[in-house]
Amino acid sequence: MFVNWYIGQEVPSFALQVGLPIDPSLQSIITNGGGEVSGNGWAKFALEPDTGSVNLGEDVRVDIVKATAATADEFGNLTQSGFGLPEATAPWFAALVGRPGWLAYIASVEGEGVGAAAMYVKGGAAWCGIDATLPSYRRQGVQRALIHRRVEDAQRSGLSIVTAETSYPSNSEQADAASYRNYGRANFKMVYARPIFRFSTASLATS
Repeated sequence: MFVNWYIGQEVPSFALQVGLPIDPSLQSIITNGGGEVSGNGWAKFALEPDTGSVNLGEDVRVDIVKATAATADEFGNLTQSGFGLPEATAPWFAALVGRPGWLAYIASVEGEGVGAAAMYVKGGAAWCGIDATLPSYRRQGVQRALIHRRVEDAQRSGLSIVTAETSYPSNSEQADAASYRNYGRANFKMVYARPIFRFSTASLATS
């Protein structure tokens, strides 16, 4: 049913991430349905907060604050712009601010918003994600500062584990994979790579 929705919306392609371990029957359904493995998958990281530390470097002075109802739109716009997504997605991200369990963060340099990130907390564990930095401020320590702040907050809250995820680069690509390297620098350990299957709606529509 969801495949027909994508075809109806004229989306050129879409992808599915599948949890591990993959049941053989499920993989058969995916591959027989036109899904092809895309790249190396999605890297899942985990950290015991007490072991976390981040080398912030001396690139730029980054200030991190939690987003509030008054700054929810800024959080949404920074996330949308940082990821290069359509403007219509900004309200989706803004709606996370204030939701139960969600903490949203805004990074600024000299008073100007330059990045955003989030952390979801439940049952003594946390998930870090939505790490977005404006293109003109990348590779200047913005994401490292956002990771550092979330790890600090996890430590203060007494959380037992913090997880995160990002694309899993090949060995030859790791030097340019900033997000993957930044979580490694913060002592996050990669636990596994979750496979991604990509579908072409054009192929599905004619099959």
